[in-house]
Amino acid sequence: MSLPGIEIGDLNEPARILIDNAHKLDSSGNSAPEVPNAGPSTIFVGEAIASLAQVMSELVIASARAADAVQTCDENYAAAEDANTAAVVHAGTPGGPR
Repeated sequence: MSLPGIEIGDLNEPARILIDNAHKLDSSGNSAPEVPNAGPSTIFVGEAIASLAQVMSELVIASARAADAVQTCDENYAAAEDANTAAVVHAGTPGGPR
């Protein structure tokens, strides 16, 4: 009893995109630049780079969590769909729901 236009597997693609982007963003940290020699401003530039790295790390974690949430919703949707189908199939049978 799916809603028109919605299929159980429709959430797989957003989950895949989220996890792929999390992996790509995470791997970009391997090529982070060294703190440049900016003279008296070096400390500030270094702090800015560190702040950006922290934000990127949080973004990776958030993206992975979002992918997990989408996957969980997909599984819950499939379980509800299966339960509803079983209830409809057994409706009216002896001993079945009424």
